[in-house]
Amino acid sequence: MQYLSKNKHDIYQVRIRVANRLLPYFNRHEIIKSLGTKKYQEAKQVAFSFISPYQSIDLITRTTLLTDYQIQELVETYMRDVLKISTSTKDLMSQPNSSAKMSNEKAIDLFLKNYKPTTSKVQYNEVSSFMLNIFSHIVPKRMPVENMNLEGILNLREVLTKLPKRNIQKYRDMSVKELMKITPLAEEAISTTTLNKYIKWTRKFYTFCTENDFMRKNPTTTLGTVTSNDAITERLPLTAQEIKQLFELSKDELVFHNGIKALAYSGMRLSELAKAKINKIEGLDCFDLSSKTLRLKTKASYRIIPIHHSINIDLLSQLPDLENFSKRVNTLIREHITTDTKKVLYSLRHTLATELKFKRVDSLVISEILGHAHSGMTMGRYASRYPLKILKKAIDKLNFEK
Repeated sequence: MQYLSKNKHDIYQVRIRVANRLLPYFNRHEIIKSLGTKKYQEAKQVAFSFISPYQSIDLITRTTLLTDYQIQELVETYMRDVLKISTSTKDLMSQPNSSAKMSNEKAIDLFLKNYKPTTSKVQYNEVSSFMLNIFSHIVPKRMPVENMNLEGILNLREVLTKLPKRNIQKYRDMSVKELMKITPLAEEAISTTTLNKYIKWTRKFYTFCTENDFMRKNPTTTLGTVTSNDAITERLPLTAQEIKQLFELSKDELVFHNGIKALAYSGMRLSELAKAKINKIEGLDCFDLSSKTLRLKTKASYRIIPIHHSINIDLLSQLPDLENFSKRVNTLIREHITTDTKKVLYSLRHTLATELKFKRVDSLVISEILGHAHSGMTMGRYASRYPLKILKKAIDKLNFEK
């Protein structure tokens, strides 16, 4: 780990080899310090004053569970007070003669510290969750950042593509390593939108690493986002006839059947159905998603949707567990209607949009019902922007039971 040697002036110097796990903190493979003497015995005594504090750090970090910040503080105190070397992170990382390499773990920590003041709390939490809970479990934490190349980036994207949605019950408690070993059903895989967010944040991370000289070349320069020919190809709409079959298959369970109809005739996401209040507004029974206290997907999601005349309002309060609800609907579709894995519960939302379009309903009205943002209208308030009677007239044009 350490030994004495002489420099060209015949003066003793001590060389301390830095343990691998401490490389990201010292940012060098070895410490070389002149002892200022040509006398061996005196050199041994002086060397001990440098060696002993290092050995203490080595022992503490091997036997005690410390955070990155605590280890960095120990190292910087040693560099400043014992070696008399500048301890700023910038100085340590810019020394031209240092052969230490920045680890992924440390780079992620610095990236998130730099990213936090530049964005909103919501987006920072999303990025932080991805970097700490997904990215850092795919890319080895102790691997030097500069080891990543284009092939590694493409492999990373392939792994991300095959990950399932974490909000599905059976996947919630599984580690990323466990998730990497399975192949989820098409309807359980993360969406193209989510995947492209992951790719965008990965590019931001490696751009940060390149700009701060953690690596010479950015491996994500040519990394493209994932596209589809049409956004709707992620989930195909069920045909009107297929929805009629779904209604028929579920008719003996009134609450379950009514829940399916609520989704089919409103275009709501399942999570929105769970959060919606049933209120009478402008004389109409409506699904009310206008409260600012709700956590919805987008600003445009805050809306009011008139309830289709065929839905039993009293039964809506008895909806069963929604996690099981989704699974049951998808099972009915798969076993009795179609084996196409792109047709799932969420397809009801696409069907509503498709059927209203066929019935020549204005695209802005359709966007209003679905909670889609669109150009040409101010999105500054949460209530319906069209009179509810217009939305009601459009929704009541639908009839999947004839």
